[in-house]
Amino acid sequence: MGSIAIAQYIVENAVFCDAVVLMMMMMMMMMMICCQLELDKTAEEFRRAHVDRQELLSRWQTTIEQMQRRDDDMDLLAAVCIISHLLSLCI
Repeated sequence: MGSIAIAQYIVENAVFCDAVVLMMMMMMMMMMICCQLELDKTAEEFRRAHVDRQELLSRWQTTIEQMQRRDDDMDLLAAVCIISHLLSLCI
């Protein structure tokens, strides 16, 4: 088929070609929308996981602070008991 025949074929079938191109573009658009929805979903899950992680770290920090206060209280109680015991020996 020569160049003129190819050109004539394209002109005669332009409507069909436009429809195919349009369908392909629509399919690509739908794929992009699906990908964007998946990306949005993944981003939301990541944000939720980040918030959950921050809350867990906060709870751990609170627990560590409570344990430190209890350790300090036990140290103070031990010191009071030692002083009390020493004083009782002196009497």
